[in-house]
Amino acid sequence: MRKAINILQAVKLSGKITATTIYEISGEINRDEYKNLINMAIEGNFNDARNYLDKMLIEYGLSGIDIIKGMHSSIRSEQIAYKQKLEIIMALAEAEFRIVEGGTDNIQMDALLAKLSYIGSEIN
Repeated sequence: MRKAINILQAVKLSGKITATTIYEISGEINRDEYKNLINMAIEGNFNDARNYLDKMLIEYGLSGIDIIKGMHSSIRSEQIAYKQKLEIIMALAEAEFRIVEGGTDNIQMDALLAKLSYIGSEIN
């Protein structure tokens, strides 16, 4: 609760309170950003998904683990085929494990997007 109040106070100091300023001040990103990344990969737009991922890593300053956690949270609330959801969650877990074990964020995130593209191709 205290964190939320602190964020709102900081946002108010910056001017008008909007969803965008709240996300910017808090260092969080909108859940739709994660949905967009997942959808691009599943639809087979690997290069677009990779560019979007770069934006999340570089512009937003998120780590691979942060993005995986956001994707996990997002996918759990999505209404998608059961088998596809299970495969995506397993791919997220594998990428998280590999990063925690010392794998490079960029390589592991590329592999994750490739796996999501593959999962999407099996469905379509």
